[in-house]
Amino acid sequence: MPFLRGAGGIVPAATIGSFEFITKRDLYFLGLFFLGLTLLVYYLLYNSKIGRAWNAIGSSLKLARSVGVDVLKYRMANVLIGNFFIALAGSYFVAYYRAATPLMLSFQSGVLAMIYPFIGGLTHSLMGPILGAIVASFIPDYFQFAAEYQVIATSVMVILILIFLPQGILGWIDKRMKPWFYRRQQYVRLSRWGAKERP
Repeated sequence: MPFLRGAGGIVPAATIGSFEFITKRDLYFLGLFFLGLTLLVYYLLYNSKIGRAWNAIGSSLKLARSVGVDVLKYRMANVLIGNFFIALAGSYFVAYYRAATPLMLSFQSGVLAMIYPFIGGLTHSLMGPILGAIVASFIPDYFQFAAEYQVIATSVMVILILIFLPQGILGWIDKRMKPWFYRRQQYVRLSRWGAKERP
């Protein structure tokens, strides 16, 4: 009890060496650093041999095995790297709220974290979850005056996205907006080429 403080939880302090992150401003920049580090590492991984193997396994497990990809090794690497960054995010979460109690992470929070990639787009490994987290975070903030409607509003939003945007927001942009931009770019190029050809 003296060490764990029972139901009151523990109150850790985020420290690196002798420097303590006490103010919200310090913790904000620490979180921003962790976010940048995570994005950089995953960007480098996705654009390496490991990322190509993950992509092959995700596309077709049997085909990846047939071309010589060691599925067990790359899946184990995926789990280990993912768990490292999950532990990093959990440690930061506890340090930011300055408490670790049993009720901090509810079932709703876990479900919401799994929903983020679906909202943003599963085909976009980096930007999909980030966009999903930004979109899904607006609803609880908007419904702060009526906390009992937060879960209902989030559920309705997820259902609508799964019905009308099954590939997520970024998947819809890839399907609808990118071809339009491509056609627009081609039209501009042809117009410029035609203007140059005129005497």
